[in-house]
Amino acid sequence: MITMGRKRYARLATGALVPALLFLAGSRWTGCGCAGVPGCVGPPFHLSGHPPRLLVNQVGYRPALAKRAFAVDTKWRTRRAPFELVTVPSGRVVAEVPGGACDRDSVTRDRVWLADFSWFDQPGTYRLRQGDLESHPFRIAGDVFLGTIDQLLRAYTYQRCGVALSDPGTGAAHPPCHTTEAIVARDDPFHLRGDRIPIRGGWHDAGDYGRYASTTAVTAGRLLFLAEAFPDLLHDHLGIPESGNGVPDILDEAAVGIRWLQAMQRPDGAVYRKLAGARWPRAGPPHADDQPLFVYGISTHETAKTAAACAMAARVYLEWDPELARRSLECALSAWNFLEQHPETRVARAPDDDSGSGSYMTFDDAGRTRPHADTGDRFWAAAELFVTTGEDRFRAWIDTRLEQIDYSLFGWRDPSAQGMLDLLLSPRSLPAWQKTIRDRLLARAGYLLEQVHRNGYRVATTAFVWGSNRNTAEDGVTLAMAYRLTGQQGYLDAAVDQADYLLGRNHFDVCFVTGAGSRPVAHLAHAYARWAGIVLPGFLVGGPNTDAEDGVAPGGQGPLSWVDSADSYATNENAIDYNPPLVTLLMLLTRPVDASVGPPVGE
Repeated sequence: MITMGRKRYARLATGALVPALLFLAGSRWTGCGCAGVPGCVGPPFHLSGHPPRLLVNQVGYRPALAKRAFAVDTKWRTRRAPFELVTVPSGRVVAEVPGGACDRDSVTRDRVWLADFSWFDQPGTYRLRQGDLESHPFRIAGDVFLGTIDQLLRAYTYQRCGVALSDPGTGAAHPPCHTTEAIVARDDPFHLRGDRIPIRGGWHDAGDYGRYASTTAVTAGRLLFLAEAFPDLLHDHLGIPESGNGVPDILDEAAVGIRWLQAMQRPDGAVYRKLAGARWPRAGPPHADDQPLFVYGISTHETAKTAAACAMAARVYLEWDPELARRSLECALSAWNFLEQHPETRVARAPDDDSGSGSYMTFDDAGRTRPHADTGDRFWAAAELFVTTGEDRFRAWIDTRLEQIDYSLFGWRDPSAQGMLDLLLSPRSLPAWQKTIRDRLLARAGYLLEQVHRNGYRVATTAFVWGSNRNTAEDGVTLAMAYRLTGQQGYLDAAVDQADYLLGRNHFDVCFVTGAGSRPVAHLAHAYARWAGIVLPGFLVGGPNTDAEDGVAPGGQGPLSWVDSADSYATNENAIDYNPPLVTLLMLLTRPVDASVGPPVGE
């Protein structure tokens, strides 16, 4: 058995499935016919095999933003007839939508017809109709995304560890879980193997019960970014235990992660990587997972990410919880001091550390874990510490490293993009830094825009791997930020496309967020939800994963490698770092112009 990402597998799937898609490479399909397309000798081979259908964003559309639906016809016929926009429930026709251009999706070879009704801006509930095809209902409203945002944020309540859960709306309930002290897995400079440390709380990372500093830090950091960027969208009535205490609920939730990270810090500033059992939990509620819990070695990756998240907390909580702000700054500075004393990448890990939990490291071609360079983690830490303190030592560190850092996909592997965003928007930032970051963000956004235009379903990602939906949401964030920097409509429309894909306008005609839309994911891969026989709303699932490491989802089919099954942890599980990118994207689309994130940055 080997460990990949969050799970253990009997074999390594990476690489073996790639040739299944090679027949699609090298061609750019245009139009919906065969004439003039090299190598086309007849009707296309369809991977999807779905009947004709109308695909919409099942949550809905904002009046001032792009509103696009797809008619996907897997039969060899055309659909040039106009579409009708009808009210729900009366069925009254309110607008005729001309049939738009047809595109050939380069992977599935589906024929995708466009219905663009962006010009229609009357609030209400509608369906799109074309002949015998009818879409799911959807709303057009200025606040259309706010309910889904609340669902995505409230989902963290179900992931809290060490406390009782009682949620009458879903029936979710269990007593406090994992209340025993953590056992030190191996000797280190401050503890002997078997010593016990009072570490409790935090969030269960995914559908099982491990807790990881890596994903906790990027999750808490992005929640704190949202609190800074969108104060007008914050409120105190999510229905979490702290609701009504006068503090925005997003800050109450982020504090769950921040306090746990501080408990994972050693006296020298280093941060332990994770807290988990030696075996994967059996199916059941979290309080039934009574195995001993071990705290596993430190790393510079997790230490740097914790420094970044706590540096953010030090400034964000100053108004709401001064004591937490003070402790957060101490934690961040102590972590940075450790990093200064250990300039090389460092991971304390033994082979059996991952017998019951994920490694959160990268892998070589043989499936062996190996630490990746921690430069991006350190950059995020330096950026947030500079924004918070303005100290020269952090300025100097950024000055010498910024040219080496590209604007990439924000996540636990490389969180540097969040540091770049905060430097871009901070009044403390240097103009030269802002120009560099702006140029790199727009370079990535330009690449993503090209991918959107090449894809029949207008999805930016080309790598359908573990957590591809999270990546799609993050790509949407980059595109939305590019629009704020340039005012170019194409970036905004492409950002809307990413949200539309995740909320229903995709190959499966399904909303990838549980409990949202008319046809949401129904079988979340989640140990407690499955045991209790309930649906937990507000979880963005991982999405298509061509490697399909669980052996349940279909492998080797790119964007079609997904299945709505509670057994498919490789495609239908949530992790705590999946929701924040989608919340960020939906907030950016809710405030695309009128509540800009930070000041405009010029050329």
